[in-house]
Amino acid sequence: MPIKDYGSRRDKILELIIDSYINTAEPIASRTISRKMRLSLSPATVRNVMSDLEELGFIRHPHTSAGRMPTEKGYRYYIDKLMQAKLLTEEEKRQISREFKSRVQEVDGILAKASKILSSISSQTGIVLFPVWQRSVFKHIELIRLDESRILVILMTESGFTKDIIIGINGDVDDSQLTRISNLINSHIGKGPISRIRREIVQSLLAERDSFYYILEKAKAIIDLLLDIMKENKVYLDGRMHIAQQPEFEDIDKLKNLFGVLEDEDFLFSLLKKDLDEEGVRVHIGSEIDSDGFTECSLITCNYSIGERPCGTVGVIGPTRMEYPRLVSMVDYVASSLSKVLNEK
Repeated sequence: MPIKDYGSRRDKILELIIDSYINTAEPIASRTISRKMRLSLSPATVRNVMSDLEELGFIRHPHTSAGRMPTEKGYRYYIDKLMQAKLLTEEEKRQISREFKSRVQEVDGILAKASKILSSISSQTGIVLFPVWQRSVFKHIELIRLDESRILVILMTESGFTKDIIIGINGDVDDSQLTRISNLINSHIGKGPISRIRREIVQSLLAERDSFYYILEKAKAIIDLLLDIMKENKVYLDGRMHIAQQPEFEDIDKLKNLFGVLEDEDFLFSLLKKDLDEEGVRVHIGSEIDSDGFTECSLITCNYSIGERPCGTVGVIGPTRMEYPRLVSMVDYVASSLSKVLNEK
């Protein structure tokens, strides 16, 4: 049945162009679109619609080809308006479940496993952001003296995860004072992330002027040290070579630029951290990532949670010519599976 509405016809032709380009990496001609539509649209009619799409900036016309290929703007319209997620197969779900059930107990190992799963299932580069502990809500803190100048800090999150940190202190804090400091911090714990506990202690410091001032001051100093040490810009990356095999990166200079970005852990950390306050799956296309090395790449991300709060991000990096319908579903499923695994540990 012919599509009579022009907007629907235009959208269908754009969808066909993008789906074809994702599969072949080759510009598509009007005659091919006409055959695919099977709607009695002549190649001339399709060409007119394609000309309109080009004027809108959704497709472009490479100099070396009579066909058209999608632009970043076209991909964005496709993802926001046209795309329908393609659910994972039951076998893919079982594969993800089997991988997560392997004997890995430590958080590091689980997250490294997640990046490998993302890479192997997607045939793209898998990426996972280590939990941003500053955002975590802790339910208990324990301070254990190791020697005159060091203490072991054991932090337990609301979901039961623990983080051990060794910090240095002045030798003028005795065991009884260490206990009072621990009790003070625990009286605030559970109300929010550790940065909020620091603000509350600072407010108490401003109002306190008796002997308790010393305990407040030392508690603040310990929290400052914790916050500084907890800035772990840790990112797990797996499957870089998947990108190297894509036709978009046959140019060695493009590949070098991209690999340079992938080696910049601080940049990747800041890139993924931006999405921690967002819900659902996000897709960043080309120049939206604001990096020269990523101009022909897309990033699909979704947050995972420990307890009720998002604390890290999983995703895949690949060419803008990615299979978005399937990969959006895959990233969402892996994020959900990772959250489940972490909260069961």
